[in-house]
Amino acid sequence: MPTAGRVVTRTACPATAAMKQIPRRLTLGRVVAAVVSLAVVCALVALASVQDAPPVQRWQVLLLIVMLPLSEMALLHVRFGGDAVSFTWGEGAVLVGFCLVSPAWLVLLAGPSVTLVHLIKGRGVQKAVFNGAAFTLAAGMAALLVTSLARAPYTVLGARQAVVLIGGVLVFAITSATCTALAVSTA
Repeated sequence: MPTAGRVVTRTACPATAAMKQIPRRLTLGRVVAAVVSLAVVCALVALASVQDAPPVQRWQVLLLIVMLPLSEMALLHVRFGGDAVSFTWGEGAVLVGFCLVSPAWLVLLAGPSVTLVHLIKGRGVQKAVFNGAAFTLAAGMAALLVTSLARAPYTVLGARQAVVLIGGVLVFAITSATCTALAVSTA
């Protein structure tokens, strides 16, 4: 039953129920605009970081350009009771990308490559742009954590850096899931 300015529905998943109680004035257009704006900030910070970073080899950037779209193409569908969740290989791309080149390169290339793959798959422009921006924002938050707590080069060979990289992947997953839940709850 609707209450003042909120939509309340029954669902088996507490997180989904919480997201469905978002104020009605929060529209899909506003969510997309906010995520895109934050992603642009992340990309600009990444651009500045790439310009100051040591040079990378061309094959590393090319591998990242191939890996990012492929991570969005492979989906794993899982059902939890009445809810269905789809997982991409984005977390794996973040982990490998952070170890392969600097996190800034991944953040910088994520938006265009993820947006392009969704446009090629025939998704609408707004959805494709949102998905690219959400990936960029999530990668930017992961990069912030990793670059704050560890020093380059990032590897999984040392326990401390492995924990930091796993933390970065978790931040990526949580940020990405939050962006998606906000969009779904306002659609």
